[in-house]
Amino acid sequence: MVGGTVQSPNDSRNATFPLSQTILAPKQVAQLVTEYADGTPVKVLAERYRVARQTVSEHARRAGLNRRPKVLDEAGVAQIMSLYGSGLGIDRIGEQVGVGPVRVRETLVGAGVEIRSCGGRTAYWVGRRHSA
Repeated sequence: MVGGTVQSPNDSRNATFPLSQTILAPKQVAQLVTEYADGTPVKVLAERYRVARQTVSEHARRAGLNRRPKVLDEAGVAQIMSLYGSGLGIDRIGEQVGVGPVRVRETLVGAGVEIRSCGGRTAYWVGRRHSA
Protein backbone atom coordinates (compact mmCIF):
# COMPACT_ATOMS: atom_id res chain seq x y z
CA MET A 1 0.00 0.00 0.00
CA VAL A 2 1.17 3.52 -0.76
CA GLY A 3 -0.09 6.10 1.71
CA GLY A 4 -0.13 9.86 1.95
CA THR A 5 -2.42 12.82 2.05
CA VAL A 6 -4.04 14.90 -0.65
CA GLN A 7 -5.52 18.37 -0.33
CA SER A 8 -9.27 18.29 -0.53
CA PRO A 9 -10.30 20.24 -3.67
CA ASN A 10 -13.54 21.38 -1.98
CA ASP A 11 -12.03 22.76 1.21
CA SER A 12 -10.50 26.23 1.33
CA ARG A 13 -8.94 25.44 4.74
CA ASN A 14 -6.38 23.10 3.14
CA ALA A 15 -7.79 20.06 4.92
CA THR A 16 -6.33 16.73 3.94
CA PHE A 17 -7.75 13.26 3.78
CA PRO A 18 -5.93 9.92 3.69
CA LEU A 19 -5.00 8.39 0.37
CA SER A 20 -4.09 4.75 -0.05
CA GLN A 21 -3.52 2.79 -3.17
CA THR A 22 -2.72 -0.85 -3.82
CA ILE A 23 0.12 -1.30 -6.30
CA LEU A 24 0.08 -4.71 -7.92
CA ALA A 25 3.32 -6.40 -8.95
CA PRO A 26 3.53 -7.36 -12.65
CA LYS A 27 3.00 -11.05 -11.76
CA GLN A 28 -0.15 -10.12 -9.83
CA VAL A 29 -1.45 -8.11 -12.77
CA ALA A 30 -0.80 -11.05 -15.10
CA GLN A 31 -2.65 -13.41 -12.74
CA LEU A 32 -5.54 -10.95 -12.38
CA VAL A 33 -5.82 -10.66 -16.18
CA THR A 34 -5.73 -14.46 -16.55
CA GLU A 35 -8.50 -14.88 -13.98
CA TYR A 36 -10.53 -12.12 -15.68
CA ALA A 37 -10.14 -13.88 -19.04
CA ASP A 38 -11.25 -17.14 -17.41
CA GLY A 39 -14.50 -15.47 -16.34
CA THR A 40 -13.90 -14.64 -12.69
CA PRO A 41 -16.31 -11.79 -11.77
CA VAL A 42 -14.79 -8.31 -11.48
CA LYS A 43 -16.15 -7.91 -7.95
CA VAL A 44 -14.41 -11.11 -6.83
CA LEU A 45 -11.12 -10.02 -8.42
CA ALA A 46 -11.35 -6.56 -6.85
CA GLU A 47 -11.83 -8.08 -3.40
CA ARG A 48 -9.13 -10.72 -3.92
CA TYR A 49 -6.49 -8.20 -5.09
CA ARG A 50 -7.75 -5.37 -2.85
CA VAL A 51 -8.24 -2.93 -5.72
CA ALA A 52 -11.21 -1.02 -7.12
CA ARG A 53 -13.42 -2.75 -9.68
CA GLN A 54 -12.44 -0.04 -12.16
CA THR A 55 -8.79 -1.01 -11.66
CA VAL A 56 -9.59 -4.63 -12.56
CA SER A 57 -11.38 -3.48 -15.71
CA GLU A 58 -8.52 -1.15 -16.60
CA HIS A 59 -5.91 -3.91 -16.29
CA ALA A 60 -8.08 -6.13 -18.50
CA ARG A 61 -8.46 -3.33 -21.06
CA ARG A 62 -4.70 -2.73 -21.14
CA ALA A 63 -4.23 -6.46 -21.77
CA GLY A 64 -6.49 -6.17 -24.82
CA LEU A 65 -9.51 -7.92 -23.30
CA ASN A 66 -13.02 -6.70 -24.02
CA ARG A 67 -15.17 -5.33 -21.21
CA ARG A 68 -17.63 -7.90 -19.92
CA PRO A 69 -21.07 -6.57 -19.14
CA LYS A 70 -22.75 -8.31 -16.24
CA VAL A 71 -24.82 -11.12 -17.68
CA LEU A 72 -28.36 -11.26 -16.40
CA ASP A 73 -29.67 -14.77 -16.36
CA GLU A 74 -33.36 -15.65 -16.31
CA ALA A 75 -33.44 -15.38 -12.52
CA GLY A 76 -31.86 -11.91 -12.65
CA VAL A 77 -34.43 -10.67 -15.15
CA ALA A 78 -37.23 -12.17 -13.04
CA GLN A 79 -35.81 -10.47 -9.94
CA ILE A 80 -35.71 -7.10 -11.70
CA MET A 81 -39.29 -7.50 -12.89
CA SER A 82 -40.48 -8.58 -9.45
CA LEU A 83 -38.75 -5.70 -7.67
CA TYR A 84 -40.10 -3.20 -10.20
CA GLY A 85 -43.58 -4.68 -9.87
CA SER A 86 -43.38 -4.23 -6.09
CA GLY A 87 -42.84 -0.49 -6.61
CA LEU A 88 -39.09 -0.25 -6.13
CA GLY A 89 -37.35 2.37 -8.27
CA ILE A 90 -34.90 1.61 -11.04
CA ASP A 91 -31.89 2.99 -9.13
CA ARG A 92 -32.62 0.87 -6.05
CA ILE A 93 -33.19 -2.23 -8.18
CA GLY A 94 -29.81 -1.69 -9.83
CA GLU A 95 -28.13 -1.44 -6.44
CA GLN A 96 -29.73 -4.69 -5.27
CA VAL A 97 -29.07 -6.65 -8.45
CA GLY A 98 -25.62 -5.19 -9.10
CA VAL A 99 -26.20 -3.49 -12.44
CA GLY A 100 -26.64 0.13 -13.45
CA PRO A 101 -30.02 1.84 -13.80
CA VAL A 102 -29.72 1.98 -17.59
CA ARG A 103 -29.30 -1.80 -17.66
CA VAL A 104 -32.35 -2.22 -15.39
CA ARG A 105 -34.44 0.01 -17.65
CA GLU A 106 -33.27 -1.79 -20.80
CA THR A 107 -34.15 -5.13 -19.21
CA LEU A 108 -37.63 -3.93 -18.27
CA VAL A 109 -38.31 -2.37 -21.67
CA GLY A 110 -36.98 -5.50 -23.40
CA ALA A 111 -39.45 -7.57 -21.37
CA GLY A 112 -42.32 -5.31 -22.46
CA VAL A 113 -42.77 -3.56 -19.11
CA GLU A 114 -44.13 -0.02 -19.26
CA ILE A 115 -41.80 2.33 -17.37
CA ARG A 116 -43.41 4.45 -14.65
CA SER A 117 -43.03 8.21 -14.53
CA CYS A 118 -40.10 9.37 -12.43
CA GLY A 119 -42.15 11.78 -10.34
CA GLY A 120 -41.87 14.77 -12.65
CA ARG A 121 -38.07 14.54 -12.78
CA THR A 122 -36.20 13.84 -15.97
CA ALA A 123 -34.32 10.59 -15.69
CA TYR A 124 -30.61 11.02 -16.32
CA TRP A 125 -30.64 8.46 -19.13
CA VAL A 126 -33.25 10.34 -21.19
CA GLY A 127 -31.56 11.39 -24.39
CA ARG A 128 -28.38 9.56 -23.45
CA ARG A 129 -26.85 7.48 -26.18
CA HIS A 130 -25.63 4.04 -25.27
CA SER A 131 -25.24 0.70 -26.94
CA ALA A 132 -27.58 -2.11 -26.06
